[in-house]
Amino acid sequence: MNQEACMIGNNINIINIIIFLFYLSGAHIIREWTSECTHLVMTEISITAKVICALIDQCPIVKPEYVAALAQRKIQDPLPDANKYDP
Repeated sequence: MNQEACMIGNNINIINIIIFLFYLSGAHIIREWTSECTHLVMTEISITAKVICALIDQCPIVKPEYVAALAQRKIQDPLPDANKYDP
C-alpha cells in the first residue's frame, strides 16, 4: 500500500525525524492536503484546514510515533494500527 501523509507541526527537529522515518519506510510526506493522503501526522489535535480535510476524507490522524512504527515494520507485516496512535 502506498503511504502518503501530510504533516502539521513547527518543531523542526521532530519534522526532520519524521521525514527521515518516512524515507526509511518508503512512504512520502507532502506539505498540502490532497485526496491522495492516507494519514495526517500531528502531535496534538488543533482545528486546521488539514484536520478538517482529513476528517472529511476519513483519513487517520496519527502521532509521529505511528511513523516510527511504520519505519520499523517488515515489508510483509501489516501496517501499524492507526487507532493506537491518536494524538
